[in-house]
Amino acid sequence: MMYGLRKAIEEVYKENDDGEYNYEGEMAKNQLRTMIDAAQELHDSLEDNENMPEWVQSKITKATDYIDSVRDYMKSKENE
Repeated sequence: MMYGLRKAIEEVYKENDDGEYNYEGEMAKNQLRTMIDAAQELHDSLEDNENMPEWVQSKITKATDYIDSVRDYMKSKENE
């Protein structure tokens, strides 16, 4: 690959990388608010002895695991 073309491509990637981390906190907060609302509504609608399909239980388990992993990551970043 010619040096000039390689340099131009590297600049494009650099510009994209610089712009990659804009307003993610705001977006994450919006998504978390939606998640909190949905979780609260589901929580309030369930009875302790309610039976659910296995796929529903699996989705709740995955969502819990995913959000807990992110929380652990963010906590570890704060402690650095």
